[in-house]
Amino acid sequence: MRVTAAIPKKDESPEDFTIDQKSFNGVPTDDPVPILRAALADNGLTGELANRLLDAASYVSTPIAPALALAAALDTVFDFEPLGKLGGRVVTDHGLRRATLLIGPPGSGKTVTAAKMAARAARAGNGVRLLTIDTLKTGGIEHLKTLADALGVGMKTAQDPRELAALIAGSMGDISIIDSSGINPFDSVDADHLAEFIDAVDAEPVLVMPAGLDSVDAIETAHAFARLKCRRMIVTRVDMTRRLGSILECAYEADLTFSDVSVSPEIIGQNGGGLGTLNPVALARLMLPALLLHEDGPASPGATNEEERVSVT
Repeated sequence: MRVTAAIPKKDESPEDFTIDQKSFNGVPTDDPVPILRAALADNGLTGELANRLLDAASYVSTPIAPALALAAALDTVFDFEPLGKLGGRVVTDHGLRRATLLIGPPGSGKTVTAAKMAARAARAGNGVRLLTIDTLKTGGIEHLKTLADALGVGMKTAQDPRELAALIAGSMGDISIIDSSGINPFDSVDADHLAEFIDAVDAEPVLVMPAGLDSVDAIETAHAFARLKCRRMIVTRVDMTRRLGSILECAYEADLTFSDVSVSPEIIGQNGGGLGTLNPVALARLMLPALLLHEDGPASPGATNEEERVSVT
């Protein structure tokens, strides 16, 4: 499906916005804003961010399905830059390959996310190594080692920034995915310790942020980790959360880019083991009730059951 709608892009003038999607169901409406206002409120969004999204949605060409209008608005307000199937390896301005260092609050799912990224990279045919600097949490190293063994990938532990830098430098072209200890970002000792690793290695720090937090707590936490040079965010626990407002609020307030999303507890399995790329359409699907996505009745001709499910892959 190709839908074109006129919509202002961030600080630019209104222009054509084009999005492609195989099967994005929903009955087109002449005014999607009232439906979206209710949906945003259901997600816990009623303030400035909600108004900005609704304003963006008001520019779309109608009739249009509310889900697609929301996707257009999300693309206007937020940036999306998935890590990709290479497990997060990115190219710097100097053409150097960098590893990915997962950071975040305790219990956000960094270790499992690291394993999911490794599984996805391995499925894509890449060499991958799991590294960890999580030497404080009881059982943290053993947990990652168990996951690494199950995936058939190597795992190494670094005790200090110099050792981690040496491990990354000696990766021999393999993708390096680094797990870290969950820290209290408001504790200067914890934050400074993690900053030493971030400053010492050629790795991109990526925030692993759980959905379902209080909005104020989520915003303050995101701001604190953004000060540690995080630019992108992986969202976890989406399968256990009904409201995604706090995730949108923290990305908006801390100027973070949406990357990937964890949609199930599985690590090895179909669709990359529960880790999917996050784009405007995927985020709109996660935020809207299934009724709005499927109210046009039977699936379109040729669509499979997998295509008809709300999916982020």
